[in-house]
Amino acid sequence: MPMNNRLLRPLATSRFASLRVGLVAYWPLNEDAESGDVTAVDWTGRGNDLTSNNSVLSTLGKIGNARQFAAVNSEFLSIASNADVQFGESAWTIALWFYVPSAATGQMALFGKDIAGGREFECSYNRVANTLEVVPYDSDGIGINLSIGSVSRDEWHFLCVRHEDASPTFYAHLDGIEYSASRGAGVTFNTTSTEFRVGARIYSGFFNYLTGNIDEVAKWSRSLSAEEVAALYNNGNGIDLRK
Repeated sequence: MPMNNRLLRPLATSRFASLRVGLVAYWPLNEDAESGDVTAVDWTGRGNDLTSNNSVLSTLGKIGNARQFAAVNSEFLSIASNADVQFGESAWTIALWFYVPSAATGQMALFGKDIAGGREFECSYNRVANTLEVVPYDSDGIGINLSIGSVSRDEWHFLCVRHEDASPTFYAHLDGIEYSASRGAGVTFNTTSTEFRVGARIYSGFFNYLTGNIDEVAKWSRSLSAEEVAALYNNGNGIDLRK
């Protein structure tokens, strides 16, 4: 599906033309969502708008507005699965900014596609251990866990996860530092028809809703280079891909 130039500035005039190559979904989350369920618009024009469930309201974000999730209200954003929001063996990248307040408790999902019988990917923050858990699943439904420790609360963090086509290794970049993990021999990363959710993981009776803020979520159909990830991070300042 072609990019809608009414939403994103044409590549020829964009400051971030190279970073927009392969961009299949971009949710800056700048809507004025002061009450009710306000759709999170996909600014690529590809139609990957996120549905608000249980009133995910807006708040001050890393860049412009963000969305503020309250676990007590079971709030999340969602879209039915399609090729743009799948992970698996293909090349992909997903990036976002997140903020977890001190008052948050338990295991809280940032985003993922993870239900019983349809485990593909999940990323969550463990408030007890202060760790970030990045977990793609293999074709047997077994997670390949990458755990990043000492992730502080009450401040914005930049996360980017990327995978090269058919590679056994995936990479997670947190605040400018690269980490990696690899699957075992003879297995592949899973692709499912599971709904993509931001702010919730609903797996077999475990409802890991987020208490915190999410901003500037973007998904690519290619693996960004380490240099491109650094450009997105922008020394902790982030960027607005619409410009």
